[in-house]
Amino acid sequence: MKKIFSQFLIFAFIGLLFSCASTGSVARQKKLLEPEFTMETGKILDENWAKYYDTNDEIYLENIIAYADTEDLFVKSVNADFKKLSADEKFMSIIKEFNGEVKDGKVEFPFDFELISGFLLRDSEMKESAAYIYSLFPMDLLVRGANKSAAFWSLCSNAEQYENINIALQKHIPFMREKVRNTFYLFGELGLEKEVGYAKSAKGAAAFTDGSIAVSVLLVRDIKEALGKWTSVPESASPEISTVTKVTMKENLIAPFIAYKINDDKVKFPVYYDVELVKPDGTISNSSKSMKNLLLADAKPEKDLIYTAPVNCGFAFDESDEKGSYTIRVSVYTKKNVIAVFDLDFKLEK
Repeated sequence: MKKIFSQFLIFAFIGLLFSCASTGSVARQKKLLEPEFTMETGKILDENWAKYYDTNDEIYLENIIAYADTEDLFVKSVNADFKKLSADEKFMSIIKEFNGEVKDGKVEFPFDFELISGFLLRDSEMKESAAYIYSLFPMDLLVRGANKSAAFWSLCSNAEQYENINIALQKHIPFMREKVRNTFYLFGELGLEKEVGYAKSAKGAAAFTDGSIAVSVLLVRDIKEALGKWTSVPESASPEISTVTKVTMKENLIAPFIAYKINDDKVKFPVYYDVELVKPDGTISNSSKSMKNLLLADAKPEKDLIYTAPVNCGFAFDESDEKGSYTIRVSVYTKKNVIAVFDLDFKLEK
């Protein structure tokens, strides 16, 4: 392992442009179809939970998240008819009671109202107020809110009971709509100590730091070669590691080179990471299934060292693979919290 200065990680790879840590909303590569909210939605949610527990395939968890991560049509409906509704003093007082604010002639909440509407409708002190404001709209809006709340509650309840679901849910948080993400942080009871960090690649490299841990991920063709360059330079120098943003059939190997520095005792060990390949259609490649729960660190490394991930997890392509834009997604997490999710984009050309 290389002994170098503690601030080295963020500036180590001279000539590379790193992305900054971000907790803003991240666009999905593939937009999911808008889920349908009917009297059968509860059954669909239950079926997805059953399939998830049978297979441990996160696609079923993503199906449930898709119901929670939808546009807040209640607020949209309120604002579409706000001029009329604003004349209803009872309606406006209830909106304020539920922490809504009027800004520039529109109602805003710091959270997704539909995600918590089901709870309001069942609360002994708030159900009459919630029922009143929903009575001013078509019944299908009430059905939608009740089902979104059910999806939200089931995700939070299961995440609170099972660490693997908690971590899986956290890994999806950076990709949620802003108000949905805020609702998980405000009402989810997930025990999150901080927001999940997100870093997007620039020129095949991405980095994240929050004071307690710093992680850099680079796309390379050869992990062994990158590691050799990493360990061969003097302590005060910067290794010149070439990154990859394009793969062809002649040079069809690509892998994430991961380096990390743990700065203090806030990080709860052990620390793990996942490596996933996101295909052009937005789905996760089956080849990613064996690249989960990989050990990054089981104890705090020596104070003045920056370490590299010990496992070589890469991908190879052939003529059967679809050309287009791919993403290698690296998630770094403990048993309780996801630290950061990295998306590193590259193109597959024939």
